[in-house]
Amino acid sequence: MGRIAPGTQVSIDVAGAPNIVPDVVRMARSCARLVVIAAYTKSVELDLGAMLLSEMSICTSMGYPDELETVVELMPSLTDKLDLMIIHRFVMEAFGVAGAAETGKVMVEF
Repeated sequence: MGRIAPGTQVSIDVAGAPNIVPDVVRMARSCARLVVIAAYTKSVELDLGAMLLSEMSICTSMGYPDELETVVELMPSLTDKLDLMIIHRFVMEAFGVAGAAETGKVMVEF
């Protein structure tokens, strides 16, 4: 098909940038899933043809303020899983890496 497929099975959009959903749909591997938890205020273009070809799915989730305490309590038990999601750790170099088209998640630690 000539599609870029980075091999990511699940993508989670927490940023809400207008290019994220179209990019993930375009690059989705077979049966991938996109979870959108970002708060979008404007419409986003969605290529249903690309979704059909990859058989990907999109689901949404909304957090509520009364859930924050529970999430914070669970964080220590998820450390190993969360560490697997972070593929780069930088300080100042992060901005250059984040600007590259092939870059995934970048975490800045202070």
